[in-house]
Amino acid sequence: MKLTAEQIQAIKSWALVCYPEEMCGIITEGVFKTLPNSAENPKEAFRIDEKLLLPFLGKIDAIVHSHCHNPKKPTALDVRTPSSADVQGQISSGVPWLIVGVDGSMVTPAITIPREPSASYLERPFIWFINDCYTLVQDYYQFELGIALTDHKIDKDYKTLRNYDNLFERYIKEYGFKETDSIEGLKNGDLLLLNNGVATCNHLGIYHNGEVLHQDEMSVSQPFVAFIGRINKVLKYVG
Repeated sequence: MKLTAEQIQAIKSWALVCYPEEMCGIITEGVFKTLPNSAENPKEAFRIDEKLLLPFLGKIDAIVHSHCHNPKKPTALDVRTPSSADVQGQISSGVPWLIVGVDGSMVTPAITIPREPSASYLERPFIWFINDCYTLVQDYYQFELGIALTDHKIDKDYKTLRNYDNLFERYIKEYGFKETDSIEGLKNGDLLLLNNGVATCNHLGIYHNGEVLHQDEMSVSQPFVAFIGRINKVLKYVG
């Protein structure tokens, strides 16, 4: 969702005012309206009193909230990473949700859920459920092959995940793929189920013209030969 300069500034200002608690508000008729956070623990979650939304029914373009981060406590995940509660809340609301990150002095640009597909495959910063290895696969299949793949099953919060093994293996057949152990005869769009670091079967790469397109900290395309020792399985789409 593209925001105006005025909306961006209003969201940033409110996020900083509310920090270290999560801020919330709505965009209605082109204007960002601030609303109080009535969650029991506003430092960890947000809640908007439904009574406050009644005057805006049918006129809410987006719901906005912040995720807060203490800069003295490093985190491996982007602070804007949607929680499973965020995703389910957005689905229930029927309108887009915007999430910004705030550390008390800076506010990072808003991400949108549901995410917005993009045909720009390179230099995408890693954010679970927004720019991760599976959403890169989704976008490639949509724009290059005209195939709409099933969305993520977002039933866990990755900031609490401790075992990253086999994140995708159980979904291979369900999502329309068959597996093979052979790397012979690879075609553009074939997926590589990769071992990443000490974890197994937890990363996806896309074979394309002798290279592998995949999501690292930034999405990149690298020579196929660099992945030979990391390939666990080859996945071919069968529908």
